[in-house]
Amino acid sequence: MRGSLHEIEVKNAQQGQIDTHKAKLNTRLSLGKRGSILGLDALKKVKVLKRKAADNAIRKTKTKIV
Repeated sequence: MRGSLHEIEVKNAQQGQIDTHKAKLNTRLSLGKRGSILGLDALKKVKVLKRKAADNAIRKTKTKIV
């Protein structure tokens, strides 16, 4: 029992580190491919990218279930 709790804590810590690393990578993504981009346009683009990522995650989960 005690060992399994320790394993769960280690897995949670590892997952937290992975999530932090992924968040750092995503914040550094380049939004403007050709020249400068306005802040408003960048925020819209980030919103669209997050929505696409969420849709892809849902689609992948659905295919795993089926």
